[in-house]
Amino acid sequence: MKTILALACTALLTMGFVAIAAAADDPAIKARMQRLEDREAIHDLLVTYGRLLDKRDLVGYSKLFAVDGVWEGGIGSAKGPEGIRQMLEKVYGGRVQPGQYNSSYHIMSDFIIDVTGDTATSWSRWTWIVEGADGKPGAQRSGHYEDKLVREGGQWRFRHRLTITELPTAQKDTEAQIFRKDHRERD
Repeated sequence: MKTILALACTALLTMGFVAIAAAADDPAIKARMQRLEDREAIHDLLVTYGRLLDKRDLVGYSKLFAVDGVWEGGIGSAKGPEGIRQMLEKVYGGRVQPGQYNSSYHIMSDFIIDVTGDTATSWSRWTWIVEGADGKPGAQRSGHYEDKLVREGGQWRFRHRLTITELPTAQKDTEAQIFRKDHRERD
């Protein structure tokens, strides 16, 4: 009986491995796996964007953009990694006081990612948390991103990132001189 049970288990395992091997060669399954891997890589890109910005690693941050990548939002717009880095250096070196917002971070959420070959789109929410006067964390501003992405050199990069601030509203934004320098102000 034990021999029959052992043979049956071996046969089932062998059939399972054969089925897995056959499925691995199926073009539809390969395409689905590639889309899942791409979505995961894009998710990592979106989260890394916030981490590098929070660390003020402007060189690493700018390298997340394609050669012709564009960043557009309330602080202005820039094209290409070098242009984006320079734009942020002007913000952190001029508009924001030294030490201001050192204890801050971004929360990224609600990711929607759609991949089509070597291009993709994404939509996600962001909330910027800063230390309040009482030492407690508080939401400084929030909004969403609208992204166009491209696979460049085997890596996913931003081709166009539009940053839209939803809160505070333009009428109640006490720091509009820093963060609302474009035409995309929302009510």
